[in-house]
Amino acid sequence: MQQPTEHTTPMDSLAPPALVIKTPHQAFTAHAAQGPVVIGRDAPAQVRIPDERISRTHVRVTYTSTGWVAVDMSSNGTFVNGVQQATIPITDGLTIHLGHPLEGIAISFSYTNAPPLAVDDATEHIEDTSDPKMVRVGAEIAARREELGLPKRELDRRGVVGQATMTDIEKGRRFPRPFTRDKIEAVLGWPRGHIMWLYEQDIQPDEERTHVLTATTPVPEITGATKMALKGFTAAADSLPPEDDPAFTDRVGALLADLRELEGVAASATHSAHGTSAAALVLSDVRKLYKALMLRAAGAPGATLGQRFYAARYRAELTTQDAAAAAGLPVAIIEAAEADAPLDPAATAAVQALLTSLLSQR
Repeated sequence: MQQPTEHTTPMDSLAPPALVIKTPHQAFTAHAAQGPVVIGRDAPAQVRIPDERISRTHVRVTYTSTGWVAVDMSSNGTFVNGVQQATIPITDGLTIHLGHPLEGIAISFSYTNAPPLAVDDATEHIEDTSDPKMVRVGAEIAARREELGLPKRELDRRGVVGQATMTDIEKGRRFPRPFTRDKIEAVLGWPRGHIMWLYEQDIQPDEERTHVLTATTPVPEITGATKMALKGFTAAADSLPPEDDPAFTDRVGALLADLRELEGVAASATHSAHGTSAAALVLSDVRKLYKALMLRAAGAPGATLGQRFYAARYRAELTTQDAAAAAGLPVAIIEAAEADAPLDPAATAAVQALLTSLLSQR
């Protein structure tokens, strides 16, 4: 096993490095643009290990503003050099063990310059599944899409997902790749990772106790992992370059996207862990850091429309619901705008018009 160091992560390259994930039975190449990759025992994990010591969703591997990171989501733990860890910076050559500090399943990581795969929803490989949890997730996606009044052909036109693929997803026959999930979540106004979260809610207590979120079951493991991840994001925020640095906008944008994902996890834990304040306090800290970074980003020369709109709305003391009413848009579109998700021209114009109005009142 190799001890993680600060010197083996190739953060100086212009494009994020691809990551090769090696298990005892396969090798999987992850690309930053395609979103998080889950290692686990069963669907929706992309890297599957058929071993009872492995949780259904054991480790989430994602690319953040500080590099590739592995986040433990399991009940049996993820270990580096025999020490259980919740959030692990992935260095070139790192080996982790799943399920046991010494005898667990060994997973190794290495960097590669392999080009990213093209994602074409018309031919995308999405595994057929009879999993009843996917039927429920598909129904949730369909309900949200209909609530927003988004026809499938509109999603196809925007390049989010093809109509045939969306039909299969909504019927629970297919599970989309991370890249497609990210696009669906953005257009539906959901936080990044929400589809995975919906999937995990159907896990039964005897199958995956760590991820059961009920009104009576606290989730200290999730709260602890979120707390550790927040420390890493805080350190990343402290290391950001000055606002006028050309690299600032891209780096802060990536960090804000990760924080939105973390907020979704923290909010889910808070709403499920009744009778304890620990999860709520962590959620509060996540939101404070997010607000501070959004306001800082809004003042940069390269600030995005979403960042500038968030800051103007915040200073005007308007909620997203207030802003949506003022702009004549659904709340989900306001949330998507602030997350810098792609909008159609009419929605972009409405957001820009409200921003101009808010700025004129200062």
